[in-house]
Amino acid sequence: MAFNGRAFGLILASIALLGLCVAAEKALGQTQGVPKLLIEHLSYDFKEVKEGQVLERSFVLQNRGTAPLQIKKVRPG
Repeated sequence: MAFNGRAFGLILASIALLGLCVAAEKALGQTQGVPKLLIEHLSYDFKEVKEGQVLERSFVLQNRGTAPLQIKKVRPG
């Protein structure tokens, strides 16, 4: 299959642009981390609860990402 000069130039430019995009993505990934929240158990069933009974349950939250994790708001569900 034969390519003319313009087609070859477009292919070469596309490959170069793709290489630049990949390099930029890697550079951003190394300088700008991303937080990643890990919660082992998302819910807990207390079964039957009597009126006035105080209930407590702890949930372990872990940041498995490469940037600080900010928890700005928590609501009981």
